[in-house]
Amino acid sequence: MKKSIFLWNVVAFMMALTLSLSTTSCGGDDDAKSEPTPTPSPTPTSTLSVSPSELSLSSNAGATGTFSVACTSNWEISCNESWIQFTPATGTGAGTVTVSANTENPNNSERKATITIKSEGDTKYVSVSQAAPDILTLSGLDAPFDATAGNIQVAQELTITCNNVEWRIEGKPDWLDISALSGKGTSTVKVWTNSANSSTSERTATLTVKTNTKSASKTVTQRAGLDANLQVSPNTVVVLADGYAFDYNFGSKVKYYYVTTYYPSALDRKTDDEIIADMSSDASNRDTPSDGYVTSWGNLNPLTEYVVCTVGYDQNGNHGALKKTSITTKSSTNQAVAYISDVKYNDTYWQWKTTVNGFVSKYYQWFITRNDLFNSTNAAVAWFFNDAMKENPDEFKPIVQGDTWQRNRNGGTVFHVATWAIDVNGNFSGVIDRFGGTINSSTSNTIRKNYVEDNGSLKRFKTLK
Repeated sequence: MKKSIFLWNVVAFMMALTLSLSTTSCGGDDDAKSEPTPTPSPTPTSTLSVSPSELSLSSNAGATGTFSVACTSNWEISCNESWIQFTPATGTGAGTVTVSANTENPNNSERKATITIKSEGDTKYVSVSQAAPDILTLSGLDAPFDATAGNIQVAQELTITCNNVEWRIEGKPDWLDISALSGKGTSTVKVWTNSANSSTSERTATLTVKTNTKSASKTVTQRAGLDANLQVSPNTVVVLADGYAFDYNFGSKVKYYYVTTYYPSALDRKTDDEIIADMSSDASNRDTPSDGYVTSWGNLNPLTEYVVCTVGYDQNGNHGALKKTSITTKSSTNQAVAYISDVKYNDTYWQWKTTVNGFVSKYYQWFITRNDLFNSTNAAVAWFFNDAMKENPDEFKPIVQGDTWQRNRNGGTVFHVATWAIDVNGNFSGVIDRFGGTINSSTSNTIRKNYVEDNGSLKRFKTLK
């Protein structure tokens, strides 16, 4: 009996387990059949991109730029400004669009436009700017500066009008100062003189303002500091190997003047004011235009540079500009010379012989009747020799060979002859030959050579015209 109950329990358990597994399996199939089917995602209609999104054009008409379009559909372009042109205006897929300005930018600042690109499902924008044209004008700085040195307190103004670009000033001379030599955009700078103009001429400079594309200039003037009517300068200059001589050009206001010769090295250590003070310290060096002097120097070195300094004064003691004239003496070697020798006299004639050397192509000969040249320098004799040939050309005929000469004595006791030769190149020689003397007695036919030759290095000799 107990065994039957046990078996029955086992059978019941197994039947319950089978029923349970059957129920679970059926429930799973029902759940799977009741799950909803998912809805598929919509396919995008279009994608659109542009690059770059900003374009910068130059200021001129026809300036261009490009941007790229990438799209999965058709696209078209429009713009909110009429000065913009673009091509193509429509497209499909990828493409390159060229943008251009059909006019120059008329404004003083940049102008902008917006390009719109539309596809079937998207919109993009490209911002376009056109630069303002370069503008550069200068104003101010119109009045001449005074001859005296200035400073920033009395400066003139130069206004530079331009776009917001960098500028620079070129051409500034040493005698000008400028508050700024470079800058950006419209600016005003101050300009003033830093030194006096101590010449008889106004001085000028051209200031040039430059940007990368533009250039404009202004001329600056400083008045002359000294009266041009007080100018004194050498006029006709005659140069030999051992000296030189000249007369003068005088300004209309010159009442007296000074003249001195210097070695160039001596002037390197002196200012003009110091040279003028040195010249005027010697009262014997002061002469007037009415004196009519020809000034000469003798005993100078051949082939050597000297500087003649002259300065004039008015009746109130105001001086003009110091004039510096450079003169280089000629060579003394291998020079054409016509030598004077065998000088004699009798009751009627002076007699002498002239012999030429191998460097002579022709020569001129002058019988000197001015007794004041007897003791003058060779340079002074050459100056008056040159002047006589210009004044009386018919009396001076070129001579091509040596010869024996005579001239009426007319009771004279002073003999003075000079020769000046021309070389094979057609140039007057750097030397002259001269013979000056007096008779020893009324009966002797020999002449004693007794004129005083050049003397006194850098010593001034004055001879009246």
